[in-house]
This record gives sequence, structure tokens and C-alpha cells, in this order.
Amino acid sequence: MSPRVILDTGEGRWAVPSDSVREIRDYETPLPLPRGAPWLLGILVAGGEAVPVADPAFFFGRTAPPRLLLVLEREGVPLALPGVGAALEGPPSGAVAEDGSPAEEGVGLVDVERLYRACGLR
Repeated sequence: MSPRVILDTGEGRWAVPSDSVREIRDYETPLPLPRGAPWLLGILVAGGEAVPVADPAFFFGRTAPPRLLLVLEREGVPLALPGVGAALEGPPSGAVAEDGSPAEEGVGLVDVERLYRACGLR
């Protein structure tokens, strides 16, 4: 397994494969979109491109006020996840729980492909 970025939402920690992470940037309040999808906090413009910002509470449950954005990219399509912290970690020990998540205490696994499908971005 490749290295991963651990996103801290303030109420949980989530492992994201590092090859799916474009950048980690300071939090910016996204521009809300009227009648946007329930998972969408809004968008922000980064490098002349609109980046949808997902509501982490919609996917991960309770969260703390964000301080950063973890910007993912899949096949050229960006998606930002707010969090309170993020750190690069080496590959996990290889042990996994029954649900396929890393066996480390308190770390869930983000299936990026599934996340993009849930957002209608694939």
C-alpha cells in the first residue's frame, strides 16, 4: 500500500491514499450554491477552476470547524474535503479490520472512487 494522508475532522481520522491528494491548503469559506446537492458546502475557485467542497459531516458524521482543505483529484476532477488537520503517513502495517478499513485505532479508510461516485463526480 502507498503512503496516505490522514485527514482529521475533529471528531474522527480518515486515511486517504496520497496519490489521490492534489494539495492541502488553508480553509476558505466556499461560495454556497442555491439548491446544491446535500453533500455540497459550495465551491471555491482555485487556479481558475471551480472546486466543489464536500460537507465532511455528510460523509463522516460530526466534525469540528475546519482549518484546512484537503483537495483530492481523480481523473482531473477536483474535490475538497474540509478538516482541522492533515498529515502524511507511510504505508499502514497491512492489518485491516473486517470492514476493510485500516486496523489502526480510530482511523477510517476513505474509498476515493466511492466518494466521487456518491458526489456524482464519476
